[in-house]
Amino acid sequence: MAYVVTVQHHPGKSDLRESLREAHRRHLASAGDALIGAGAVLDEDGEITGGMIILDEADRDAAEAFDRRDPYAEAGLIRSREITRWRLRWSFGEFRADGFDH
Repeated sequence: MAYVVTVQHHPGKSDLRESLREAHRRHLASAGDALIGAGAVLDEDGEITGGMIILDEADRDAAEAFDRRDPYAEAGLIRSREITRWRLRWSFGEFRADGFDH
């Protein structure tokens, strides 16, 4: 089942985030096909304030464990985290009432 992991970063930590960006990307890539999507959360000025990851994991605990292993989390960049179960129904203009299998 899919989970959306939304995190907010501590303000004033852009240098830390930049120093860990490649390690963060390698961590995301390590999820393989379980990673449905990921990207930065931006404020209205286009500044990064956090991130969002959509994962196909066995359960919420697995999604949380994956996120906690992220170099951003391990370095203390994460201020808050929300994990929500999610179902994909619309994708690139196509609707499926039962959702998409990932």
